[in-house]
Amino acid sequence: RSLDGNDITQLAFGLRGGLYEVVLKTHEFRMVQGATVGDDEAAAYPSYSADGKSLIYAQLGYLWRQAQDGGIAEQLTDSDGYDFQPDVSPDGLYVVFARDGKDAIELHLLDLSTGDVVAITDGGGVNVEPRFSPDGMQLAWVSTRDNGRFQVYVGALENGKLQAQRLRTERRSRTPRYYYSEYDHELSPTWSPDGAELIFITNPETSYGTGGLWRAALSGHGGKAREHPGLPADTGENFGLGVAGYVLGHGESSVGPGALGVHAPLRYHFAVEVPELFKVPDILQQGRPALPRR
Repeated sequence: RSLDGNDITQLAFGLRGGLYEVVLKTHEFRMVQGATVGDDEAAAYPSYSADGKSLIYAQLGYLWRQAQDGGIAEQLTDSDGYDFQPDVSPDGLYVVFARDGKDAIELHLLDLSTGDVVAITDGGGVNVEPRFSPDGMQLAWVSTRDNGRFQVYVGALENGKLQAQRLRTERRSRTPRYYYSEYDHELSPTWSPDGAELIFITNPETSYGTGGLWRAALSGHGGKAREHPGLPADTGENFGLGVAGYVLGHGESSVGPGALGVHAPLRYHFAVEVPELFKVPDILQQGRPALPRR
């Protein structure tokens, strides 16, 4: 989360049932909320408030707000569904989240000033991983709305509903897969700071695993992904897996190298270092029982 409008300064995450925070420059690590035993009780999906003074997160099927300086958590939602994956709007006025209503997972919008909740999708499919754009005018999310397969969508709210536009044309890989269908999936979208690009996970020509990180530029900061000359619409800049990734040059094949499960030559490559932000802190070693394994 950026607290000064520029560099990202701190990161909140769920770990072993609790909520934690790390300051990126100093590697200072602290617990925001203690861990609970049992997967169904675990706090997850933390999202910073606009002022950075509290975290909104999911636990026990509801949304909660916890001040950074401690205190009692405030329950924000209460329904027969299961609420998860909250994301706070840049102005701090709203929270978008997914609600599992048993027959579908739809996106909902919570007004933090009134507590009102409204559904903003109603297609009857699976709609998850919503993310506000940096200017708060659009959402990116993952949906099965068109064909039952997970793909990234972008849209703005009009008359209380999201106007969904698919990020890319659906693509079928030629490489045999062992765990997933022949169609490429798209997962976990996140916005670039200027709102001009989306970074997401996809798996073109990948035999094993969920794939790698890819980047797609949006036309006019609000339309479909721009196509690269000489490449199919489904290609872009690939960050790859592990500690190395690859960039596709114009006119090259859309398949990736060994890191993506195949071995096509590419013109350019670069190393992506993944720093170890911290070792397992002492706070996680203070005699708490191990979580049960399923």
